[in-house]
Amino acid sequence: TLIVYTVGIPLQFQDQWYKLEDIDGESIETIYTDQMNADQHNPIQRWFRGTSTDPNSRSLSNFVRFDNVQPSEGVVRFSWGTNTAGFDRGVAVNAVQLILNNPPLEIEPPSIVANPEPTWAQDGSAAKLSVSAKGEGLTYQWLKNGSAIPDGGKVSGATTDTLTINGLTEDEVGFYNLAIFNEAGSVITGKAKLSLISSDAKMTDDLVTHIKFDESNGSSASNSGSDSFPVDLFDDYGDPNEEPTGSEGLIGNSITVNGPDQENYAFGLISNYTKITDEGSVSVWFNTSGLDSNAVILRNGSVLNRESENQFEIGLNLNDEGDAFLVAAVTAGPNVIRLSNSEPIELEEWNHAGLTIDGGQIRLYQNGNVVAVTDYLDRFNTSTESWIGIGASVVFQTGEFEEDPDLFLMDEANPLAFSGSIDDLAIWTAARSAADMKSIFEQGQKGVDASSVAVSIPDFVEPSDIDVTEPSISVTRNADGSLTVEFEGTLQTAPTVNGPWTDVDATSPVNWSSDQAAGFARSKK
Repeated sequence: TLIVYTVGIPLQFQDQWYKLEDIDGESIETIYTDQMNADQHNPIQRWFRGTSTDPNSRSLSNFVRFDNVQPSEGVVRFSWGTNTAGFDRGVAVNAVQLILNNPPLEIEPPSIVANPEPTWAQDGSAAKLSVSAKGEGLTYQWLKNGSAIPDGGKVSGATTDTLTINGLTEDEVGFYNLAIFNEAGSVITGKAKLSLISSDAKMTDDLVTHIKFDESNGSSASNSGSDSFPVDLFDDYGDPNEEPTGSEGLIGNSITVNGPDQENYAFGLISNYTKITDEGSVSVWFNTSGLDSNAVILRNGSVLNRESENQFEIGLNLNDEGDAFLVAAVTAGPNVIRLSNSEPIELEEWNHAGLTIDGGQIRLYQNGNVVAVTDYLDRFNTSTESWIGIGASVVFQTGEFEEDPDLFLMDEANPLAFSGSIDDLAIWTAARSAADMKSIFEQGQKGVDASSVAVSIPDFVEPSDIDVTEPSISVTRNADGSLTVEFEGTLQTAPTVNGPWTDVDATSPVNWSSDQAAGFARSKK
């Protein structure tokens, strides 16, 4: 058995692979993981195994294990790497353990079928989070913001695959995930945010930028969001450009940039916008008949990297066959986090792109469906360049002499020009739900702009009767060194403070001898 421990450095997030190879370097088995870094490991201090063999469905983990390992010509070959760019360190390998003549596991470790989904509920309503997993002899422990939570008070199902909060308030808002155990190992799900929503919420709430592009002429497009910054349209020399306006759109008019029949290259620019802080969402429609290269649909600033700390980008990347794939990137702390769809867009059709950031998870949507998800820690960056470029990579040029004007220009060295039409751009300083993104897509196809779509508000669910008094528990040390534990409700024990917790089949009081191993106990009701 070969075991590799893989806790990463703080604030660094990587997609990683760990490969067992034969003597010729050919893969025998490859495990794909999302690296658990020190910030994620320390609150839990448990080991979670990476088990996924699918690079598109990675498991959050801090160790990988290969069983039934056989040497090739006396050598065990193992390699590791990452496709995640933009870091100052490589893949974490803390230690490697080789166990000789280790009997194989009799059962498979747990595996995650479906992660918990971000959930909204009205104030006082019951709320549920669920996970689907497979494996023999599974036990569970829910975590909130990285720490194990017990049953009791408003909480039930803390050691099952479904967690219920009876009467959601601001105190219960946070990020939840589930640790899953059996005798062969343990895994942990991605996290999902549980949030409150008002019964009278509207799509115009927190809508800071809304560019409908409905103008029939002119070199600018108005902003009907709470910001006052319009989109100004320029040619590639930085001069005002009226050519993009007045194109037929999906929802009224649109702008068309860099099309084959247009006289000039063109891009749009929003000179400033209210920055996303804890939460945010972006929605935009686009239509292209084809691209010559990778393209920017919209981007905050001239470049997205660790130094600029600009906020987000949505674009298209081409493969060798010329297929275009929706991509997005955001910056959080020292990380540039990139997401992409594995399926190409449809050409000569209106496509919808959505991006949400909720304080711990980033989700990319295409045509109303989630196509990529990743977790993150640390702050969402505030950007060093205030503007948003639309339809190309945009740079700012300071006048060489005092009489020369400052200009926004298409990046001559790497224009990343989008060719096609763009419609109904919206930016919120709040995370829109998956149901909202689905509605924006479906209603947009009917000609309804984003601000006019109804918010998806979950029905109020009456909470079950709950006992909010905490159960009592006390410990007495006896003269012979034993302990007497008196408790209300059910006594549970665990090897660590974060579980897994197991019910004790006994009534109060319970006596424990002094030769027992150290552990933790709690009462629940």
